[in-house]
Amino acid sequence: MAGDLELEIHDQPDPAFVRQIVQNLVAANDLVAPPENYQPLAAEARSEGRLIGGVAGYTHWGWLFVGHLWVADDERGGRVGSQLMEAIEGAARARGVESAHVDTYDFQALGFYQRNGYVVFGELDSYPVGHTRFFLQKRLPPDDRHA
Repeated sequence: MAGDLELEIHDQPDPAFVRQIVQNLVAANDLVAPPENYQPLAAEARSEGRLIGGVAGYTHWGWLFVGHLWVADDERGGRVGSQLMEAIEGAARARGVESAHVDTYDFQALGFYQRNGYVVFGELDSYPVGHTRFFLQKRLPPDDRHA
């Protein structure tokens, strides 16, 4: 190690600093793994111009990660969420993605994801305290439109 180690904590890190860390990590990953090919992806649902739902995530390394899914309270139970998932999964398949993963909590949408074909592969208890965070995955069927 060169010189004395200086550590600094940042409660509000500079976005440029975070980007540098990510760039350095991706460069290190590229030495041992195929290119990450990170690409953001999202889908929205509107009714009469009003936003009633949306899903956002990204694809990389042949996987779709669903980071956020939201459906307006008055639209839940009407298949909006399932249609959003079908849309983002279809867009990911068009990119050559073969699998998807998501995480959710016991107070959110565990049953929803399971009904949409996702299977639990892990969980964290007491995250937050008194609740469980679940990690799910799904194999996506081939995209016949691009075969």
